[in-house]
Amino acid sequence: MDANFSSLPLDEDHEPVLYESVLVVGWFQADVSLPVGEDAMPRFRLLAWEDLAQDRER
Repeated sequence: MDANFSSLPLDEDHEPVLYESVLVVGWFQADVSLPVGEDAMPRFRLLAWEDLAQDRER
Protein backbone atom coordinates (compact mmCIF):
# COMPACT_ATOMS: atom_id res chain seq x y z
CA MET A 1 0.00 0.00 0.00
CA ASP A 2 1.07 3.61 -0.26
CA ALA A 3 -0.09 6.99 0.97
CA ASN A 4 0.66 10.63 0.19
CA PHE A 5 1.02 12.97 3.15
CA SER A 6 1.28 16.76 3.08
CA SER A 7 1.85 19.52 5.60
CA LEU A 8 3.12 23.06 5.94
CA PRO A 9 6.37 23.82 4.08
CA LEU A 10 9.62 22.94 5.83
CA ASP A 11 11.50 25.99 4.56
CA GLU A 12 10.42 29.06 6.55
CA ASP A 13 11.01 31.23 3.47
CA HIS A 14 8.33 29.33 1.54
CA GLU A 15 4.92 30.96 1.69
CA PRO A 16 2.39 28.37 3.07
CA VAL A 17 -0.18 29.49 0.52
CA LEU A 18 2.19 28.60 -2.33
CA TYR A 19 4.15 25.65 -0.89
CA GLU A 20 3.59 22.46 1.05
CA SER A 21 5.83 19.66 2.26
CA VAL A 22 5.04 16.20 0.94
CA LEU A 23 6.04 12.64 1.70
CA VAL A 24 4.99 9.44 -0.06
CA VAL A 25 5.17 6.31 2.09
CA GLY A 26 4.89 2.73 0.86
CA TRP A 27 4.51 -0.33 3.06
CA PHE A 28 3.50 -3.97 3.03
CA GLN A 29 0.86 -5.53 5.24
CA ALA A 30 -0.68 -9.00 5.47
CA ASP A 31 -4.10 -7.99 4.14
CA VAL A 32 -5.70 -5.14 2.27
CA SER A 33 -7.82 -3.98 5.19
CA LEU A 34 -8.81 -0.36 5.50
CA PRO A 35 -8.18 1.69 7.49
CA VAL A 36 -4.45 1.06 7.62
CA GLY A 37 -3.34 -1.95 9.63
CA GLU A 38 -2.77 -1.21 13.30
CA ASP A 39 0.88 -2.27 13.03
CA ALA A 40 1.63 0.51 10.49
CA MET A 41 0.26 3.49 12.45
CA PRO A 42 2.96 3.62 15.17
CA ARG A 43 5.63 3.50 12.46
CA PHE A 44 4.08 6.46 10.63
CA ARG A 45 4.41 8.49 13.82
CA LEU A 46 8.13 7.64 14.01
CA LEU A 47 8.94 8.96 10.51
CA ALA A 48 11.42 11.86 10.59
CA TRP A 49 9.27 14.29 8.57
CA GLU A 50 11.93 17.01 8.45
CA ASP A 51 14.49 14.54 7.05
CA LEU A 52 12.24 12.74 4.58
CA ALA A 53 9.64 15.21 3.27
CA GLN A 54 10.32 17.75 0.53
CA ASP A 55 8.77 21.12 -0.17
CA ARG A 56 6.94 21.59 -3.46
CA GLU A 57 4.98 24.36 -5.04
CA ARG A 58 1.24 23.77 -4.95
